[in-house]
Amino acid sequence: MNDQETRAPQRVLLIDDDSGVLRNFRMCLEDAAYQVNTAQTSSQALSAIARSVFDVCVLDLHLGDESGLELLPQLRAAAPWMRVIMATAES
Repeated sequence: MNDQETRAPQRVLLIDDDSGVLRNFRMCLEDAAYQVNTAQTSSQALSAIARSVFDVCVLDLHLGDESGLELLPQLRAAAPWMRVIMATAES
């Protein structure tokens, strides 16, 4: 039995305003047996955290007109145990 078969699925919240990026990350993570939720705005992300517990969050630096850096303290306050990975496709 490998590690993937014995561990409980980790819950991941993906936050990005680009639906294509969300789709690609989601497919890869679900193929690796993660449970994935997505959000495209700060308000959607905060609503998701209010409804569910996540182990990890992948947060885009730029969320359209919003900033992932401005959302980060709110995420930390709402879910201090959750690991947050900042990402961007910007050059």
